[in-house]
Amino acid sequence: MRSELFLIALWRHECDRTFIDKLTNNPDKKIFTDMLDRITKEKFRELGFEDEQLMTNYFFCDFMREDVVDEYGDIQEVAPYVYEACPDLETIRKISN
Repeated sequence: MRSELFLIALWRHECDRTFIDKLTNNPDKKIFTDMLDRITKEKFRELGFEDEQLMTNYFFCDFMREDVVDEYGDIQEVAPYVYEACPDLETIRKISN
């Protein structure tokens, strides 16, 4: 993935977390999502991406990495908190449960 597309994905994710998470009803969320999609296409299409590529829905979090433990279950190295793209929502669910 080109770095520009990765940054667009991160920007879209942060817009979702900053704004959509605060909205309380689905019609308002839909209005914001439509606005985010429109602005993404208008502002970033000139980078040479197709509209479908720009409509990324990656998730980002800082808890994907695991602690290093020894054979006794003692933590040898605490996992670093690295804010990174996650493969999919199911992976996040497995880790967070």
